[in-house]
Amino acid sequence: MESNFDLLSIYNTLFKWVPDLLVPQAQISQAVLDQCLTIEQQTIIKKLVQKHPDIDSLMNICKKKIIEKLKQLPIWDKIKKIDAPAGKSLPPKHEIYQEKNVGTCFVSFDIIKANFNAMKYAYKIISINNVLTGIKEEDFPINNWDNLLETTFEPVVVDFLKMSKRFRQLVFGTCPKDKSKDGPNFQPSKQQAIQRHLMLKFITELEIRLTVEFPGIKKEIKGGLWLYQTRVNNLYTIEFSMFRLGSDEVIIKFDQQYLTHMQKMVTTFEDWEMWSIWRTEFFSLEYHICRFCTSCNGRPIQACKLCSLISYYIRKNSNSGTISIKTVDPMFRLQIENHHRDIENVDGINMYLLRAPVCTFIGGNLLMF
Repeated sequence: MESNFDLLSIYNTLFKWVPDLLVPQAQISQAVLDQCLTIEQQTIIKKLVQKHPDIDSLMNICKKKIIEKLKQLPIWDKIKKIDAPAGKSLPPKHEIYQEKNVGTCFVSFDIIKANFNAMKYAYKIISINNVLTGIKEEDFPINNWDNLLETTFEPVVVDFLKMSKRFRQLVFGTCPKDKSKDGPNFQPSKQQAIQRHLMLKFITELEIRLTVEFPGIKKEIKGGLWLYQTRVNNLYTIEFSMFRLGSDEVIIKFDQQYLTHMQKMVTTFEDWEMWSIWRTEFFSLEYHICRFCTSCNGRPIQACKLCSLISYYIRKNSNSGTISIKTVDPMFRLQIENHHRDIENVDGINMYLLRAPVCTFIGGNLLMF
């Protein structure tokens, strides 16, 4: 069966479970598969389909099995009393992909497998508004998500589920559609509240370390952002801002000249007890505008009436140089990525290396200026 494996026949199913396949079905082909998934990932999918041809049915069985296992834990009743921190206690949400953010530096901190780790570390939230939560470490006695999969399913299924963030989200999003009926309820809104409390604990630690690296730093809320400023020998002002994306990611925006200081500050977290669940990335943004037309073939300097402008952002890792394409129309994603990256496999993940800073679409294809 493996030799007759047909991507097109299972694409709609894979699309539900493997987010890396976020491209229109009309563009899907073996070449696209090679671009979106590593050879190892393709092999995992082939082995799974060979043994379990109906992936949707298998995923539903797996979901029910793992929910049955998790629902026995006492954590779900105990988190009912958890309310989210007051809005002003956390940095405000802020849209990062804006032209004004191009040319500056960022460091992102987000919780790894946030829904799982929120439950694992919920016991760290000892009290809220001086009221004890009563949550204990043994209320969620599972070491990590991968171990839970490995002790529940056969290896061929485990390998696929480790690829599927969607499966984990569905499991932890479990709650009755009809609130009047009984059924497993993993309290998704309370999970997000716990994530915010964990973020609050992290930000407290973060601000302590910022004051060490930048003595005299002071915080003020201005224009919807948390701003941090300090004067250095009355000669110049250090300034950076903090905001968040969703309930599990906080970002600091700062000038390039402070990159070394920020990197040094991050290393001080290595001895913090909860550092293992946080992922860090230093990055910068680039803004690109492309031209797409099937009429003028891009020859005129001025765009013709049928030309369309397509804009997107590139998020570039400051350490590795790897990039990801952001805010792009899925119809053009593959063409853009083809001209911006070489594919390197790092720990089973496709990493994208920047190649060209400026480009244009010509006659349906992407060419360089």
